[in-house]
Amino acid sequence: MRLSIWALYLILFPIQLLPQGSPQIADYFLLIGMIYMFVRFILQKSDIVLNNYYLSGAFLFSIYSLGISLVFYVISLDFKFLIASFNYIYCFLCLYYVAELAQKKLFFQITFLSIIITLGLQLFLFFKTGLNYDSGRYMIMFQNPNQLGFWGLIIFLILLVIKDKIILKRYFFFYGCLILSSFFILVSISQAAILSLILILLFLLFRKSSKIFVLAFLTFIISIIVFLDFSKLNENLVTKAIVTRFESDLLNKNDNDNNLEARNYSRIWENPEYLIFGAGESGLSRFGNDSNEIHSTFGSLLFSFGLIGFLLFFIPLLKVSLFPIRLNSYIFMFFLLFTLAHNVLRWPLFWIIPYLMFCIKKNSYVRN
Repeated sequence: MRLSIWALYLILFPIQLLPQGSPQIADYFLLIGMIYMFVRFILQKSDIVLNNYYLSGAFLFSIYSLGISLVFYVISLDFKFLIASFNYIYCFLCLYYVAELAQKKLFFQITFLSIIITLGLQLFLFFKTGLNYDSGRYMIMFQNPNQLGFWGLIIFLILLVIKDKIILKRYFFFYGCLILSSFFILVSISQAAILSLILILLFLLFRKSSKIFVLAFLTFIISIIVFLDFSKLNENLVTKAIVTRFESDLLNKNDNDNNLEARNYSRIWENPEYLIFGAGESGLSRFGNDSNEIHSTFGSLLFSFGLIGFLLFFIPLLKVSLFPIRLNSYIFMFFLLFTLAHNVLRWPLFWIIPYLMFCIKKNSYVRN
């Protein structure tokens, strides 16, 4: 049953119909399975957290975030301070849920099957929903186009992780999934997601063991492009959206959306008094007229929870991803480029990816 719930979570994750910031349909399914896991965690019948450096760090960070949020809640009586910390506790429980499931032999096979289904479903919805004319970009059923790009990037990484852990009689579905996830990254026109994907592919291209895979991947894409009627490309909505995005943003010297100030990084050095313990994740009107959060995962982490919270989360992440350094270490660093321009700390899948990439051995789920 728990594997089925994980499968439903992956399949339904992109179907985000409820207001942004609130639990989505996929979360409610996962919460059902997490009730048992939560009881088991509280009763300490599993020592997986204590025996895994990354899980321990994630747990300590979620508890610290709750402590800081409680302090600011008492000061301001603003319940919104608590919402973020509740979300991080939920993210940790999702991570714990997957860590327990990863012991099962069918985990990777079920994960792969779920990815096939969710990508197929998103392709169907892509043609049904069409272009979002408010943003001029595709986002299908996500809340914004960057979420679509990040989701595509996560799916791409999960596929790379599980490749050697699943039985593939034919590689058609595997390569098809890689191409579809790349397609969703491209149509989201997320600059950070596209850059991360390009760097990952270029890195794999220069790996002897990966050259055949990347060359086959690129050959397939080129074949599809050649097959298309080039005379109609200018009339294609995807092409128009990409060209418009490049002209209005990437190639526009007067556009300031990509600088540090526009991403609200300046809030960090303008309010140094919060650098040790953090400012919490609400009450942004305290820092001027701009009520938007810092558009960066680690920038927001540093400002909201200070050096203490930052180190609690980042050091375990650094330890499992870089020591010892390996193929996945480089891929993960390219993946993290996306987080420099977007805050994805509230996504459970962002917490789960490092565990899948670094903390799972072939015959054991624990990496000390």
